[in-house]
Amino acid sequence: STDVSFFFSYMIFFTNDNSYPNTEICEWSDWRDVSRPLYGPDSGDYETYDNIRAHGIEVCTNPLNISCRAVKYPALSFQELGQKVKCDVSTGLVCENRDQVPGPVMPDSVCLNYEVNIYCCNIICSTTTITTTLSTTTTTTTTTTEGPTPTTPTPSPSTPTPTTTTPPETSTGTTTSPPTTTTTSVPTPSTAPSTTSGPTTAPCPEICEWSPWIDVSRPLYGPDSGDYETYDNIRAHGIEVCTNPLNISCRAVKYPPSKTPCPEICEWSPWIDVSRPLYGPDSGDYETYENIRAHGIEVCTNPLNISCRAVKYPALSFQELGQKVKCDVSTGLVCENRDQVPGPVMPDSVCLNYEHRVLKSVNGPRG
Repeated sequence: STDVSFFFSYMIFFTNDNSYPNTEICEWSDWRDVSRPLYGPDSGDYETYDNIRAHGIEVCTNPLNISCRAVKYPALSFQELGQKVKCDVSTGLVCENRDQVPGPVMPDSVCLNYEVNIYCCNIICSTTTITTTLSTTTTTTTTTTEGPTPTTPTPSPSTPTPTTTTPPETSTGTTTSPPTTTTTSVPTPSTAPSTTSGPTTAPCPEICEWSPWIDVSRPLYGPDSGDYETYDNIRAHGIEVCTNPLNISCRAVKYPPSKTPCPEICEWSPWIDVSRPLYGPDSGDYETYENIRAHGIEVCTNPLNISCRAVKYPALSFQELGQKVKCDVSTGLVCENRDQVPGPVMPDSVCLNYEHRVLKSVNGPRG
């Protein structure tokens, strides 16, 4: 008998977290002041998100940070003002007259007037540039790639017709669409656009999708050969691969799985924070999947990605915070006090309080 080694050629495909050009834009709002405290124990200053929205001012769903200050004393802290104020990123600002005592600034048991500004992030994506020509007369849409331009009939104004866009024709000849109330010229390679609208931006969700199956390498016989469907090799063949694939699936070309692949839908979990660091070298912040599940919060079995941040400093990186933190998609977040030194934000050898979210597949892996 003779032993024969067989090589399979594999194809890969990957999820892409940048299917469309998008950017996360983070910015502070204007200062908001919609409430005024009155005298009496039942009054106060209520700059809550609900109250702000009730005054017709938009507040994002999940603010990342908040800043609060007295309108007339913006440089003074609550302690310097001698007032008890709740400034909470999850709800807004609340100051109750009943909690106050006469202090260095306010001689009565009354809240000062406060204002807040809110730090929010939105994912902004660019839409495709659209080329259109608009007319106030009732005409038809005509697309011509070669040959003479057809005569366009004008329908009666009393007979409305739906607006229709005719895609470019690739064959020689002329195609005329039914009459419409708007003329939309779809450019062909030989036709110059008359009006071009620039890219517009709007908030968009994160879109995850699988690429087509890719196969750029073939194995040959011999110990020095094989099948090399690496990202570098794929890019070397002129095929684009996103910078940070979230998942990969491989199969033999001649023996693919019998199950029909389906698109994978991904979404981020809410921000999760179940642990608080205490002082001492044996403490820290442990936002591990195991710890989160122990608190009754569900975490998917195989997260595709993880995002970690300091609760009070969401816009700063670990390096800017001056802390050593492990943010691992396979286990979660761990910060050990013993690994820290006094830094620009935390003056002691103690972890800040962190939170994280995970990217999960909603409908299961493609297969």
